[in-house]
Amino acid sequence: MKRVLFVFIVFLTVSCEKDIRLMSIEVAPVVEAYTGYQTTLYVSCTPAEAVAPGMYYYKSNDEYVASVDKEGVIVGHHVGTCTITVATADKHYTTKCEVKVVAQNNLYEEPIVDFSLTRASVKLEESGKTILYDTETVLVYKGEKSPVKQIMYMFDDSKKLISSGVQLETGWSSELTGFLAERYDAYGSGSGNGFSVWKGKEMEVVSKTSNDADFIVYNRYPDTKTYANSRNMIEIIGSIK
Repeated sequence: MKRVLFVFIVFLTVSCEKDIRLMSIEVAPVVEAYTGYQTTLYVSCTPAEAVAPGMYYYKSNDEYVASVDKEGVIVGHHVGTCTITVATADKHYTTKCEVKVVAQNNLYEEPIVDFSLTRASVKLEESGKTILYDTETVLVYKGEKSPVKQIMYMFDDSKKLISSGVQLETGWSSELTGFLAERYDAYGSGSGNGFSVWKGKEMEVVSKTSNDADFIVYNRYPDTKTYANSRNMIEIIGSIK
C-alpha cells in the first residue's frame, strides 16, 4: 500500500511540474509581406515549456491591407500597414504584430493624397521642388525623378486639396497597371472618356494613357466631380511644358 501511494505521489508531482503556467505569448513585432503573397505568423510562449490553452485567434484591423486566417497565414492585399492581434482561446493572453505590405513595383513616388490639407500645407510639404504653375486653385511642380514629368495639385474654393495628379513620360503603361494593382482595386472604365478607374479606401484613382504621356489623378472620395476634376487636371498638366 505504501509503495502504491509513493508511486502516485511521484506521478502527481511530475504531472504538476509539466503543467507550467503560461506567462505570455509573443509574435514577431513586425512582419513584411509582398502584395499577393503569403507569410505565416508563428506564436511562441513564455516560458517556452508552457502550453497555451487551445487554439489561437487571429484578427486583422485592416483587411484591405492584409488578412489572416485561423492558422496565422497572412496574405498581403494592398500596399500599407495594419495590425494583427493574436489571442489565446480563453482571451487571457494577447499580443500584436505590425504587418507592412510592400510593393514589388515602385514605378514612382505617389503625390500627397491627404485631402485634409490646405494649399499652404501642400506647398510647405513640397518646398524645394520647382514650381511650373501657381494659381489659387492649382499647383504644378516639375518631376524630379524619371519617369515623373510633372506633379499637380488642385484645390477647391476654400483652398482644400481635392485632387492630386502625376504625369509620366510615355511608354510606362504596362508597368503603371501593375503599380496601381498593388495599391488599389480595379473598378472599371469611365464611360466613353478613356479613363481607367481604381478604388482605394478613401479615394478614387483615375488613369489615362495618351500618345505622349500617362496621367494618374487621385481624387477625394466620395466626390461627384471625380471625372470633371480628372479631366480638368489632365488638360492643365498636359498643356504645361
